[in-house]
Amino acid sequence: MEDEPLVVTEEQLKDVIRLHAEFRNNFSHFTPMGWSTEVAGLPRIISTAIDFVEYLMGSTQVLFKLTGNRKRRLSKNVKDARAILASLLA
Repeated sequence: MEDEPLVVTEEQLKDVIRLHAEFRNNFSHFTPMGWSTEVAGLPRIISTAIDFVEYLMGSTQVLFKLTGNRKRRLSKNVKDARAILASLLA
């Protein structure tokens, strides 16, 4: 049984690349410097990342390896992340 492939728009691809290149790399490979970020596109970028995590972690290849408890935790964490993001935008 195979899942449908993840369909990624050009904008989503740019969001994930920016999340990795600009945010993840600057935090993981921290070097002292002045740093500021434009927050205007950040909610969209985070929402895209949540969508991808939900899709990928919900794939058949992953789900059959997860216990019932881990499946519930995954579902709850995705739901909570979306709720927090929505509350920050309100």
